[in-house]
Amino acid sequence: MFHRKRIWLIGSIAIVVTAGCVSTPEEPVPLRFTGRYALFSVKGVLSPAVVAEGGGQRYTLLADTLDFQSDGFVVRHYVYRHESIDMQPADSIYAYRFTLPYTVVGNELTIGKVVTCPANANCVGVAKATITSGEITEHQSAYWSGAPELRFRRVLSP
Repeated sequence: MFHRKRIWLIGSIAIVVTAGCVSTPEEPVPLRFTGRYALFSVKGVLSPAVVAEGGGQRYTLLADTLDFQSDGFVVRHYVYRHESIDMQPADSIYAYRFTLPYTVVGNELTIGKVVTCPANANCVGVAKATITSGEITEHQSAYWSGAPELRFRRVLSP
């Protein structure tokens, strides 16, 4: 009798331990990395290059860098030239700096935060890119309409 109880107890413990080891599929853990990437080309044209134009407006991307930090944020600096040939001709240069969250799952990179944009609001979307050895190819831009392909190459940080 004592022998049967001991076998039953050992069998029950084995089932509980085995059940505790079974895992359920989870979301992949986003990767973190560091490094600086500089704009190399826009739509296959070496930078600086026109990123958008039409309606008497032209936007030339002069520089764009991505500084990835291990805390899950990237600092993006970009400089562009805006030329207008409409009723009020203008030629201006603008520089912006943003700190945005990023995630990497596999070789897919997302820069920015996915949020629901309320009706009649002007919301900045996310940038989507693919990472390969030493390069990032942004194929969905948060800033430029028409989703121009932006290619970045890894550079040595100062």
